[in-house]
Amino acid sequence: MNTHFTRFGKVVLPAWACFLLTMVATYAQTGTTISGRVTDEAGQALPGVTVVVKGTQNGTTTSAEGTYRLSVSVGNATLVASYVGYMNQEIPVNGRSVIDIRMAPDDKTLNEVVVVGYGTQEKKDLTGAISSVSAKDIVKVPVSGFDQALQGQVAGLQISSSSGAPGGNTNILIRGIGSISGGNEPLFVIDGFPVSGAGVGNPLNTINPNDIESIDVLKDASATAIYGSRGSNGVIIVTTKRGKAGKSQIQVDAYTGFQQLGRKIEMMNAQEFAQFTVDGRNNGYLDNVATGKITDPNSVRPATFRIPLDLQNPASLGEGTDWQDAIYRNAPIRNFQVAASGGSENVRYAVSASYFDQQGIITNTGLKRYSFRANIDAKASKKLTLGVSLLPSYTSQINLPFSGHYGGFG
Repeated sequence: MNTHFTRFGKVVLPAWACFLLTMVATYAQTGTTISGRVTDEAGQALPGVTVVVKGTQNGTTTSAEGTYRLSVSVGNATLVASYVGYMNQEIPVNGRSVIDIRMAPDDKTLNEVVVVGYGTQEKKDLTGAISSVSAKDIVKVPVSGFDQALQGQVAGLQISSSSGAPGGNTNILIRGIGSISGGNEPLFVIDGFPVSGAGVGNPLNTINPNDIESIDVLKDASATAIYGSRGSNGVIIVTTKRGKAGKSQIQVDAYTGFQQLGRKIEMMNAQEFAQFTVDGRNNGYLDNVATGKITDPNSVRPATFRIPLDLQNPASLGEGTDWQDAIYRNAPIRNFQVAASGGSENVRYAVSASYFDQQGIITNTGLKRYSFRANIDAKASKKLTLGVSLLPSYTSQINLPFSGHYGGFG
């Protein structure tokens, strides 16, 4: 093996040794320890702030005094400071060894407007337990009613379906059961009008989820101060979309898809069921009759252990009819909507028409909805604004076990 040497002053070193010394010298020049203090806008120390080198796992957290100390091996690194409720801060090192960081609060979500029954408030001013769901969260999944779209969206809101049929009623509870003998469902307020579902099926199916601007859930007892005893189980306030001043806009929304059974129940076919019955009768006969034999004909057996004539030859029956295949199907679901909105500073409008059709995965089930919405606002004077809200709809539902067909106006 040939070894190459390099002359370094009066000392002769191998080439690999010179390369190693060069790397050590380079690290010594670029590696550094950075320290500093993290504070809020008022200069107060923030403990527990995470400070990491961007793009690496190298990081630390601030002490109770808001100080941190971090080793950085690259001179052009960037520090990233993150803390709950504050915006992430990215600070280039630029060869510095002391870097103080000031965190800015993330109040973007605190400025959102929430409906509280008697008006609107910003989230940062709320003192009650109120949750808000926006339109973009409601239309993520294709459902017949917005009550189904609320599942998993609001903490403390329990939604269960009492029927798997399209448009079936849903049970909604806010923070559990509050009454043993009385009702437990919350009060629904749609554009300022309380809605009751007595005698008309599920009233929430009359609203197209695409028409909803926001849903606000009043979860604590303060709702009774606004709606009385009707709000004792909580209140769900639905606000539909309204027109905005500006250029008129026309929007067309459509989707279509198919629904199918996720997994069938494993069951015996006709031959297997017949053999199961024969084996059961034979076992019962042998257990109860000491002198009995499996080959004994029905004439010598008690009536309880006789084998029906149509089951005596299971192999002749074949697989028979799979009744799950007979009642289940691939069911289409589709929705079409046309909406227009716009207006001036004095008159604003928002109108829409939609058609929704959901066939159930069980034959003879389905839901059709024809809905129309019109929200018109007119500013009569500086202190007087007039508004009209129309939300007529017609639903046609087919449900088992009655296989009945009924229509309802909303």
